[in-house]
Amino acid sequence: MTNNKQIIFLHGWGLDKNSFDDLAGQLPNYNKIIIDLPGFGPTELPKRPWGTLDYANYVKNTFIKEKSVLLGYSFGGKTAIKIAANYPELVSKIILISSAGLRKKISLKRLIRRFFKKSSQDYKNAGALKPILSRIAREDLTQDLKKIKCPVLLLWGESDNQTPLWMAKKMTKLIKNSQLIVLPSIDHYSILSLGSHQIVYQIKKFLRS
Repeated sequence: MTNNKQIIFLHGWGLDKNSFDDLAGQLPNYNKIIIDLPGFGPTELPKRPWGTLDYANYVKNTFIKEKSVLLGYSFGGKTAIKIAANYPELVSKIILISSAGLRKKISLKRLIRRFFKKSSQDYKNAGALKPILSRIAREDLTQDLKKIKCPVLLLWGESDNQTPLWMAKKMTKLIKNSQLIVLPSIDHYSILSLGSHQIVYQIKKFLRS
């Protein structure tokens, strides 16, 4: 039987919709919308340096035609947070997987490096996306997290050193209706692959509740 819950998948920075192949393949009975955000995959680069709200508005205006579940990984989670904070009537539930959204008071250079698997080398390779990355890296969504009213599931790798576990714990405190599941021995980059079976189990449980 097909589940009528619409789930919109939002990928991480430097990735595209194919990063969800394993995870989405284990959710065959849901209405899935898996997209490439502008500037990633085959999509065109935005004509100006977008911030997270620009990405949120793009998703809202292009893909959200009914109340939906948002599933965001890393930067995609940051986008989901912005959508829920600004358009709560369009979001029924949120699943945040190793989500970005909080920042420490550190240098912009170090902050930018945290977005990437290979640190500064990937930043050098970011090309035309550098202005967008620089803008997004400065954003802290503490106030947006406080506005979220719908149920939120946070899934995090215990060994995540890109969006560390302290971020998940702080988000859980900021979001009133939230729960955190920590996956042992999983890091930021393996959570969608090595952690996919555990994630799928938790997602199905969350969506049934």
